[in-house]
Amino acid sequence: MRWLLVFLLAVNLAVAVELDAVLVDETPRAGPNCRERGGATYYEVAVGIQNPSATDSLRVMYQYYNSSSKSYEEGGKVCDVKPGMREACIFKVYTITGGQNGTDRIPFNITGEFGEFRTRIYKQLEITVNHYTSAYEENVMRKIAEARAEYSRVYQKYSSCYEMSGLVLLQQAQRQIEEARSQLVICNLQTANALANNATNRIREVENQLGECGEQPPSNITPPVEENQTPVVNETPEQPQNQTPPQVETNKSVEQNVSDITTQLMKACVPFFILLMVLGAAVINA
Repeated sequence: MRWLLVFLLAVNLAVAVELDAVLVDETPRAGPNCRERGGATYYEVAVGIQNPSATDSLRVMYQYYNSSSKSYEEGGKVCDVKPGMREACIFKVYTITGGQNGTDRIPFNITGEFGEFRTRIYKQLEITVNHYTSAYEENVMRKIAEARAEYSRVYQKYSSCYEMSGLVLLQQAQRQIEEARSQLVICNLQTANALANNATNRIREVENQLGECGEQPPSNITPPVEENQTPVVNETPEQPQNQTPPQVETNKSVEQNVSDITTQLMKACVPFFILLMVLGAAVINA
């Protein structure tokens, strides 16, 4: 019976009581998103916590908010508060917002655990952080922007050139650009920088391949006819069956026909000319 009463008391305490926890300093924080050597910037936040148990220590744990995944991550154990005491515990709140500027309210969840039955009570707090991009972030952002611009420029060339290995490299470069952006957000600056550089190198390798294979004109455009080149006829009209195409006379054939006609006329006129001469002589002698 005694154990049942203890159990019911613990359940009622867990349901009815919220963890007594307040910020020691509510001043807004400010700083870059990422640290110089990588990793998200964090702020140490002091919280005064009251242990509701007069006999047991209060074990304090917490979860910090990950802005990139929009979820909470386990932060682990922070401190132990002595029975019946109020003590200050230090929490780390992270700005996982690489490449972004803004002012956000960043929450974190606190869990207090005590007693034989490990009764848990909770509290959510939040602090204001003014975060901005550092010089290290801006360098990586510039590399990513350059890789994106190179990708767009070379892809336009690739669209008219059929180089399969180039397509594979472009796809790899595109994935690396997106991964570089993801790594930047969580402040893995060295990884993001390396990915952006690798993407740019792959894109330039594709451009070299395109220089070798040459650009192909679209299929719906007829190439211009060069000098001393006969245009290509796509279709040849069919000739009607049993019909001979008309013969076209050349200049030489016309000249030959005229010569033949003149010769025939001269041959026909010679006898008549001789007859006229004989008749003329007869008239004179008479």
